[in-house]
Amino acid sequence: MQRAIVSAVQGSRICANGRWLTAIGNKAVHPGDVVWTDGRCVYGNFAEGGGAAPIVNSSEPYVPLLMSDGTRAVYHKGKITKHEKGARHQLMASRGNSFAFADGKVLDVYLDEQGNQYALQWGEYSFTDHGEGDTYENLEGQPGIVRNGHMEHPLDLSEYSHYCYDYAYEEAAAIETPLSGIGEILRIYWNYCTLANGWYESADSYCYLLECYAHGCHMNGINWLEDSEADIGYLVEFSSYMWVMVTPEGSQPLWAMTVRDLNIDFVSEHYRYRIYADEFTLPLPDGYYIEGTKVVPKVNKTRDEWMYPFSGKLYSPKKKLIYESDFYISQHYSLGDIKKGQWLMSAGDYLYSLKGGKKKFLSYDVHNSRLHAMKNRARWTKGEEPDGTY
Repeated sequence: MQRAIVSAVQGSRICANGRWLTAIGNKAVHPGDVVWTDGRCVYGNFAEGGGAAPIVNSSEPYVPLLMSDGTRAVYHKGKITKHEKGARHQLMASRGNSFAFADGKVLDVYLDEQGNQYALQWGEYSFTDHGEGDTYENLEGQPGIVRNGHMEHPLDLSEYSHYCYDYAYEEAAAIETPLSGIGEILRIYWNYCTLANGWYESADSYCYLLECYAHGCHMNGINWLEDSEADIGYLVEFSSYMWVMVTPEGSQPLWAMTVRDLNIDFVSEHYRYRIYADEFTLPLPDGYYIEGTKVVPKVNKTRDEWMYPFSGKLYSPKKKLIYESDFYISQHYSLGDIKKGQWLMSAGDYLYSLKGGKKKFLSYDVHNSRLHAMKNRARWTKGEEPDGTY
């Protein structure tokens, strides 16, 4: 027999320490409870003051929510109850009866079973080359994984910047002008790679989403002079955009588009689209995932219209289809199991309930990076701070 922490409950099936077990008994258990198991069945749970009891899930759990103004709230049975107002924080995560905050340029925060806090920090790498022999590299922020306030796994974004650079160079070469093939010069001025979204739980469970950008030009000219001048010449500038996904399995570009100078008459294709993965799996925290698809639009769409949304099917850790809709690659998604056939979902600051394949709006100002249940809510509802906030 060993103790385990419950992470999800579906009827008499209980997920603890990453395994689905069968509950034996007649009392309720909630995510966050500590239970006794032999690896196949769950025989009892310990409440805050001790004492064992047989268990079977019979009611919805209580899920702590951090509102944008610092108010501590709790979701239960379809309602959000607001309690005391505490300090404002960027993000909150909980596990069992513990909770943690993260501030600054953070994309995700997570508590493991030992109480360690992991924060995924934003960052941006840039490379500049104006063709004058000098190049410049710059890094903003500190991209990587911070464990208990200390950088543990820095992320070198320059390793992934070549994806968009190579794509942009191909796009520069594809441009045609009235002097195509004569005095051709291709340049990529700027190349950016930004850690824009993602989450982290362990070295074997994470997903980083990189938003990449490059700006360049295609030039043709006769009798090139100094300072990029020619007797007769043509210049077409363009911007290229790309999303890259990084997981323990490796890195891969998902899709990209190029916007050429819209004010040049001889340019026939102002918008160009490329799909690297028309079907892909986007991992989400706690074992959830989206089976996504992306297609080239039938009519031209702008960067904002095409680069961010994609069609997808959302699945539970047990591969049950939960919801089918459009999702956004730039939004942080997290889910929590409420009861059989019903889930909470956060999409950025928005909170929804999912049931029967339908989505119901609940709130728009929630700052949770995880939606884990909490049994003992006294410290949370009083607006207290945890032992460690990094």
